[in-house]
This record gives sequence, structure tokens and C-alpha cells, in this order.
Amino acid sequence: MKLKHKIFKYTLSINLIIIIIISSLFLIFFISNLKRSTLNNIYLVNTSLNNSFEECFSYIEKTLKNILENNDTIFVFDNNPIISGYAKKTLNKKFNEIIDSKYCIENMSLIQNSKTIVGDYEENKTNFFIKNDTPYIQIEKVLQSDNNRKLLLLFNLKKFYENFINNLKDNKYYYLLIKTDNEFYNLNMNEMSKLENINNFLFLKDRFYSSSVTKNLEFNIIFSKNYINNLLFWIFFIFIFLFLFSILMLIIVSNKLSNNLVRSLNKFMVFSKSIGSRDFKQFIPNEDDEDEIKELSSAFNNMSKKIEIFTKNMEQLVAERTEEIEAQNEELETQNEELEKINKKLEETSVRDGLTGLYNRRYFNEKVEEDFELAKRNGMYFQMCIIDIDHFKNINDTYGHLIGDECIKSVTTILKENLKRYTDKAFRYGGEEFVFYDISNKNENFEKLLKKIRKEVEESKCIINELEIKVTISIGACIAKPKYEDIYEKFIKEADEALYDAKEKGRNRIILRKN
Repeated sequence: MKLKHKIFKYTLSINLIIIIIISSLFLIFFISNLKRSTLNNIYLVNTSLNNSFEECFSYIEKTLKNILENNDTIFVFDNNPIISGYAKKTLNKKFNEIIDSKYCIENMSLIQNSKTIVGDYEENKTNFFIKNDTPYIQIEKVLQSDNNRKLLLLFNLKKFYENFINNLKDNKYYYLLIKTDNEFYNLNMNEMSKLENINNFLFLKDRFYSSSVTKNLEFNIIFSKNYINNLLFWIFFIFIFLFLFSILMLIIVSNKLSNNLVRSLNKFMVFSKSIGSRDFKQFIPNEDDEDEIKELSSAFNNMSKKIEIFTKNMEQLVAERTEEIEAQNEELETQNEELEKINKKLEETSVRDGLTGLYNRRYFNEKVEEDFELAKRNGMYFQMCIIDIDHFKNINDTYGHLIGDECIKSVTTILKENLKRYTDKAFRYGGEEFVFYDISNKNENFEKLLKKIRKEVEESKCIINELEIKVTISIGACIAKPKYEDIYEKFIKEADEALYDAKEKGRNRIILRKN
């Protein structure tokens, strides 16, 4: 991985982890505070609602008390029509004043034996009822002088709630929860409905309001969870947007940071490569590069100068040393060539017979086994002969060893002329004896070759210092395909025995044993 990618990767990873941790802590803190603040708001709103109810019902209590203490309430039931009529007009006027008040009293009536005496409101069977999606509370007060006479007051709960809720922020998410006979009703700004499940709302269970005026009725302000869910949705949406935007900005910043760091490093890399190619140019940093880069470039330039001087000195030293080494190498090559020539001569001398120039017996022992095994593996004929100069001892005794050596040379010359194809197969075996062998797929020519050699030796004359000496040879030979268990010594023995037979039978002849 390139350094730029590593810097970008590590910078982005570290900052991304930090952003995730901070964002998660912020989100957790915000959500927990949201619920806490919502419950606090509900508490405050319920407290305010209780105060409003207390104020309203205190006024109603006081109003009912004042009406009941008024003499007109008694005079209404007087037998005198003039007195009762005047009392009714007075009470009607008083009722109308109360109905027009701010405390949401919509109607009032004086009832006797379920019959309306004053007012136009007729008694309802229940204290809480809903009419035209509007909840009402019927409040009654019995006259102390007669239980059959009572004062009824109709309280518009919806109007009261609207007056109260209009002063609240986000009032469309607040609801008035009405509990009566274990049934729950939900009142908001738009409608009134019965609740089957109140788990979709947040509310304080210990904040239900009840009063002696509102028998079997309890009230509570509840808060819709949809508002919180909607708020959380937008919070998450904004959070994700800001998070992705932060990542995008982080990528841009990390990429720019890595580019700025790597840009100078790339320059140093190019500069280093130029030093490697012996281009000792000076590194010039940009004006906007960091101070550390400028200091590093200065150190690099000083190092480049020192390397340039050192390189030139080393090149001069290497050139001088190279000349010395080349001169020494030329001398060594000359010496090696002379040594190779000497070694070749020594090697040749070690395997050649000094008198005849043929290979000696030591080389024969090395060579014959290798060729014999080759013939055995390939199923070829192994043809061998031993040649001996007849009466050679008498020649030495009569004419001396020098003349004997000349006779040997004469025979060797004839052998070389006939064995040009087999020069690496002809050997001086010892004294006046020679060995020759061949491997071949056929055995016809070997015997003809031996006869030719014997005849040419017989017909030749060895003339030394005007001295003519007649020389003949005897040949013992064998021809066969070696078997797996055969060894070459067996063939030497066969050829040697054949030579012995040739000597016994009068010399100057060939004895050939086949198979």
C-alpha cells in the first residue's frame, strides 16, 4: 500500500472513530433529555391545568353559593304570582350575567321535581355527557330548605380547555384526558374521542385532577408520542445528514492532508532516484512547504554534495584499481594459457607411450572397462586382439635394444596407418605387445583388418643403418557379444590364450576365437 493511502486511511479511521463516539454520546444525551424535558413539560402543564380548574371551580362554588343565599331563589316558589314573577326575572338576569362570564358556564337552571322553574336548561341524567362532539359537565347544588329543589349549572369543558391550551406552545400535541367510570376520553383542539388504549401517550399517573364539584371525573394533560416519534425522526435525519456531511468533509480534509504530506515525500523520492542515477541536482522546496520539509531538503542537498564528491573520488579510485586488475588479469590469462598447455602435455604424456606415441597400458585399463560396459548394455560385439612381435628377444640380444626400439616403431607405423579410425582404441600393452579393440554391431571387418595388418608387417622391411631386419607378428583375437555376467578381463584372457596358440603353431599368424 502506498504511503499516501496509509496516511489517508489512518487519519480517516481515527477521526471517524472520534466522530462516531461524540455523535453517539450526543444522541444518547439528547434523547434522554428529550424524554425528561417532555415529562417536565407535562408536569408543568398539568400543574397549570389544576390551578385553572381550581380557579374556575372556586368561582362556580362561590357563584352557586351566592345564588342560593339570594332571597329571590326562595321567592320564586312563593304563591303570590307577582312576587314569584319578579323573582324569576331577577334570577334570569343573574343567570345570564353568569353565562356571559369567562368561566365557560354555558347554561343554568333552577329545577323543582325535575321541572325547570327558571332558565331553559333541562336536567341531564349524567353529570358528564357529550353533545355535538363537545363535552359538558353538569354541576348541581341542592337547596337546603328542600331537597326537591336544586340549582343546575352546565360547564363547557371544551371551551375551558381551548382557553387554557391556546397559551401553550406546540398545543396540537397536548390532549385533555377525561376519566369517568374507568372510561377514558380524549379531547384536543379539533375533536373529542373515546380512548381504547392510552399507551400511545405520555402522561403522569399521579397528576389526575378531581374536585368535589366534578364527581366521578378526573382530568389529566397527556402528550402524544407521535410528536416525539416525529421529532426523533427529524433528529435522526438531521443527525445522519450531518454525520455523512462530516464524513465527506473528513474525507476531503484527510485526502488534502495526505496529499500535502506525500507531495513533498514524492519529491524526495524522485530526488533520491536522481542521486542513484548520478544526477546530483539540488532539491528546491515549495514556498508553502512546512519548515520541517525545508530543513529536510537542506540536509538532503548537503548529503547530495557529499555523495557527489565521494562518488567522483570512488570512480577515480575504481578506475585506477580496474586498470591494475585488468593488467593483472592479462598476466594471469597468459600464465593460465601456458599452464593449460603444460597440463595438456603432462596429461598426454601420462597416457601416451613415449616410444610409439600410442596410448599406454594405464590408459587402456581406464578406457576398456567403459567401452566394454557400453557394448554390454547395447548388445554390440566386443572385438579385441593382442599383437606380439615374433622373436623380439633375439632381435634385442643380436642387434641391441636401440635396434629393437626401431623395430617397434616400424610396426607402430603400420598399426597407425591401418587404425586411423581407431586411434583411441590402439595401445602399447607392454614391451613388444600391442592391444587393439573395437565395439560394433557387425563383426565382418575386424578379421579382414587384422589380416591386412599382419600381411603388411610381413612384407615390410626394417632398414636401420643399412641393416635390413625381417619382422613378423602374431595376433590373438576374440569376438563376442558380452553377456550380463561377463567382464572385460575374460576377453583379455581369451585374446592372450589365442596369441599363445599362434606362437605355438609357428608364429606369423592370426588365431581368432568367436563367441
